[in-house]
Amino acid sequence: VFYPLGNRGVVLLRGTNKDFGSDSNGVGKTTLAMASLWALTGSIDARPAQDGRVSDVVNDFSKFSEVTLRGRLNSKEFTLKRKKGASSGSLTFNYDGSDLTLQSLKDTQILIDEYFGTTLTRSIFHGQHALDGLLETTDAKFKEELSHLLSLDIWQQATTHARSKQREMMREVAKLDGMIALRMQDLEQAEKKLTTAKQYVDKRKIEVESARKAAHEKEQLLLSGADHDTSDIEGIILGVQEEMKEARSEIRTLEEEFSIITKEGNDEINILRSRLEEKTTSERKSAKDVQFWQRSHDSASIELKSAEKHFVTLRAEWNLGPISNNSSLITPKTCRSCGQKITSSSAQNHIRSSVEKQLEEATKRIAQAQESVSAASEALEKAVDKARIDAAEVRDCMELIRHKEKYHRDKTDSIRTKLKQAQDVQSKLSLDLAAYSKKAKQIAEVDLIISKLRSDVERVEDVFNSSMEMYQNQCMEVERIDDNISALKHDKDALTNEVKFTALIVDVFGTKGVQAFVLQNVIQALQYRTQTYLNELSDGSLQLRLEVGTNDSIVK
Repeated sequence: VFYPLGNRGVVLLRGTNKDFGSDSNGVGKTTLAMASLWALTGSIDARPAQDGRVSDVVNDFSKFSEVTLRGRLNSKEFTLKRKKGASSGSLTFNYDGSDLTLQSLKDTQILIDEYFGTTLTRSIFHGQHALDGLLETTDAKFKEELSHLLSLDIWQQATTHARSKQREMMREVAKLDGMIALRMQDLEQAEKKLTTAKQYVDKRKIEVESARKAAHEKEQLLLSGADHDTSDIEGIILGVQEEMKEARSEIRTLEEEFSIITKEGNDEINILRSRLEEKTTSERKSAKDVQFWQRSHDSASIELKSAEKHFVTLRAEWNLGPISNNSSLITPKTCRSCGQKITSSSAQNHIRSSVEKQLEEATKRIAQAQESVSAASEALEKAVDKARIDAAEVRDCMELIRHKEKYHRDKTDSIRTKLKQAQDVQSKLSLDLAAYSKKAKQIAEVDLIISKLRSDVERVEDVFNSSMEMYQNQCMEVERIDDNISALKHDKDALTNEVKFTALIVDVFGTKGVQAFVLQNVIQALQYRTQTYLNELSDGSLQLRLEVGTNDSIVK
């Protein structure tokens, strides 16, 4: 069956069912009317299919159904063909002479929806059994239908995004809670270790005091029970030791002086080298400026020569003679390009005006080129002077660096000499002390025992110092964990505030915020427009009331 619809206006379908008298039901009127809708959407329901499946319209006496729809879309011809069998189907789409059929039927349907906007077919196809569908539909379905009039996607997307961000931040808060709990456990363990370390330090302190007292008592006992009359040797050794102490003090003073002078010299040299680097950089920049202005001057000079040459050529072309000759322009009697005679005065005036304009432009070009040459020459001269100044400053700075390096080198060499002499003295005193020590064999055993006692005391002191260091480290660890917990709590509080703010955004952009406000306006507009049609169709006997309830439901 082929039926054209182009330029036909309103088409009424009627029929007679010969099997049931004059009743027209079942003769195929609806099938013809809905055939184009089925071809476009795959459904005979004006509402879009949620699952995208094609309606099964094959009757019991046929193997397949097929509809071909031809027409124009945006002044371009299209052909759309849909076929449905018992177990398979096909869909082809040609537009403006191009086959746009895709690999799958679903992809082809999506492409057709994009071209035709078939979601708007609800405003064209109205079945006879669904006129009150919106009034009988659920609240959620009604709102879904209203979304086609005024999309709430932007507010829904904003709400979704805010809610997603809120969940993400809540996860971060939970993560921070977990981290804080772990760090609190770490803090508890660290405080236990700190208590243990403090007890250990107190115990080691008692041991140190006991060891010192015992060693002192044994040393006094050894010294009092032995013949220890070695005052001369001890005096000599003490004298040597005092001299060694002075030598060490002198060496330490010389080393400190050497370190200070070396640092001061290095600092001064580094400052001068930094200044030299700045001067060198300035010198390079000045050299680049000289090159730049030299090129600019050369370019301007070439332009001046070119302009002067063009001017001379132009004067020679019109027989004006040299520039110094103020001869007047003589209009030629014949055209220089075609050789024809120029008889009209208007043509001659035109040629004279053209030549004068060319001469004026050539003169302006020469003047501009002369100005460029003059400006480039002045800038080049300044750049050259600046380069000379920078070069002189670089040389002066290098000379000053060499002078300062020699000055500091001489000072350090002098201190090295003094330091070598002091070290030699110290070495000689060490040898003398070793020689005098040999004379003290009588008290060697006593000194050995005393030394062992002192060594034992030092060992106990080392244990005490180690325990004290461990205690201090544990104190720092407790403080570090406590600071970390404070930082985590601060981050958690900040995130909690952001979560509260994001929750506020979700409420504002959600169904009870902006969306409810927009929906209320759409409901009022829909009621007003619908009532206009109801008044027309029912002479005012039918009325529609639509409003948004307190729980955002639509009351019909």
